[in-house]
Amino acid sequence: MHLTRTTLLLLVSIGVTPTTAFMATAPRAVFGVTRTHPNTLLFDTEDEANEWYSPPIPSTTTTTTTTTKTIHHPVKTAPHESVITSAIDLEEFLQDEDDRLTIVKYHASWCKACARFNLRLDKIKSEHGDVVNTVTGDILHRGDIRFASVEWGANEELCQAQGIEKLPTTRFYINGILQKEITGGAKKFEQHKDAINYYLQKQQKRKAASDEEYDMEKTLNTGSAMIGQYLVPPRNKPLSDAASFV
Repeated sequence: MHLTRTTLLLLVSIGVTPTTAFMATAPRAVFGVTRTHPNTLLFDTEDEANEWYSPPIPSTTTTTTTTTKTIHHPVKTAPHESVITSAIDLEEFLQDEDDRLTIVKYHASWCKACARFNLRLDKIKSEHGDVVNTVTGDILHRGDIRFASVEWGANEELCQAQGIEKLPTTRFYINGILQKEITGGAKKFEQHKDAINYYLQKQQKRKAASDEEYDMEKTLNTGSAMIGQYLVPPRNKPLSDAASFV
């Protein structure tokens, strides 16, 4: 690049020897020359000089979109046991239209035999009882047996009215009718298991018979409807001469 007279004069005025001077694109820096003035900016290449003089970048507004990620926590479940706190609760629980085996346990918080018995009964409860959401209380799975408990300390009058004399006491109901009562703790738990298995087998047979009866009734209703289509003549259609009676 050739320097003009004006440029040479400018270089001389600021103390730069204009032997090999070159100007950047924007006349703010000089490179490739001998510095003779302490305030003169020198660069090795023209690109460095142009990079030093960078025009201001116009500001832009950046919009950031925030995405909210929903974290689904696992549902906490537990076997369900209805807690009876009054005679009305017990009556409503037993009169509920539910034909499943119902077990009502009478126990006390201070009873060590009850605590040992509860541990074993909890296993049966986890295998055959209802499963509920511990947060909402909704029943997630319907089991084969309904469980309820009555605590002596909070319901002493109710326990006495029910004739409870020993703890723990377990009563078995079907359709609200008492079927069996067992008193005693873990030592008699085998009797509880035998009773549970016996009533569950009866319950399964009753359900199978009910399903069979329902299927038979449905078949008869379907057959009757099909036969009725042929026995009942269509409306507003006269009988033929061969089918008429004199």
